Amino acid sequence: MPSHAGSPSRRGWRRGIRRPAAPPEKIVIAGLSLPGAGLFFVAQAQGFFRDQGLDADLQLHTTGRSALDSLFGGAADFAVAADTPIVFSILSDRKLDLLSTVYRPDGGIAIIARRDRATTPGDLKGKRLGVTFGSSGQFVADSFLLIHGIAPSEVSLLDMKQEAMAEALLAGHIDAACMWQPHLADTQARLGDLGFTFPNAALYTFRLSVVARHGYAAAHPDRTRKLLAALRRAQSYITANPAAALEIMSRSSGIAETTFKRFFNPAEYELGLDQGLLLTLDDQTRWAIQHGLVKAGKLPNYLDYIQADGLRAVSPELVRIIR
Repeated sequence: MPSHAGSPSRRGWRRGIRRPAAPPEKIVIAGLSLPGAGLFFVAQAQGFFRDQGLDADLQLHTTGRSALDSLFGGAADFAVAADTPIVFSILSDRKLDLLSTVYRPDGGIAIIARRDRATTPGDLKGKRLGVTFGSSGQFVADSFLLIHGIAPSEVSLLDMKQEAMAEALLAGHIDAACMWQPHLADTQARLGDLGFTFPNAALYTFRLSVVARHGYAAAHPDRTRKLLAALRRAQSYITANPAAALEIMSRSSGIAETTFKRFFNPAEYELGLDQGLLLTLDDQTRWAIQHGLVKAGKLPNYLDYIQADGLRAVSPELVRIIR
């Protein structure tokens, strides 16, 4: 009986077998309903996560602190947060893997005042300043006052949610507020000539970063790499298709496109790990300790929390940290 082992048709049949594709890996990202989450909105809408074999569920939070609570509560695998919540997290022993910056706007946080109450830093003395405590806004407000020689006791800092500040300014309940986008642009439009935004030249480089629980990236290197590869594609898409990207971000975040257009800059959506991030984290740690916001202790070595392997595997030139 002839053997079929060497039969061309049998060999072709074997080569033609299609194994079923592996189901996509489920991941949950605690993101933000803010402009800085643009890479995630685009990656989701354009199917870049799916192309990497990821089934990504994007939670939307209004603050980085809330996103980190979701991460450490076990409801998310990754989270998006600004520098200040990240610092507070690490200082409270909720340790993180810093995977990459995802948004670095020029002047992303500023102090806006009623023009009839303040147009110079000195005018803020004795005034009421709305601030979101525990956020990068609090760091910016404190730094602004320090630079201009205003003691904290000379200003009344009121803990407020960003979305409540515009109404409070219009009603005269506060005199000024420290705000970030999109609330800043929306408030500027609503106040019109009544509003005055203080220049914020090089006061603080605001960043949003994607993070995971400490050790997660080492335990799930492929999943981390796939996430960052999808975000890298989203970065390229935003650069090449700014109008389409703006529409996606507006729809996904619920921010009116007319508001988004006032501050949208495709170049601000970039991945990276650089020395400036470490310097910012160190500065905010010293600030938090000096103001009694955390217990005094040894300064963390933030290099211990940089997990660069995933980003290096995707785009090695984006890792610019000296060890």
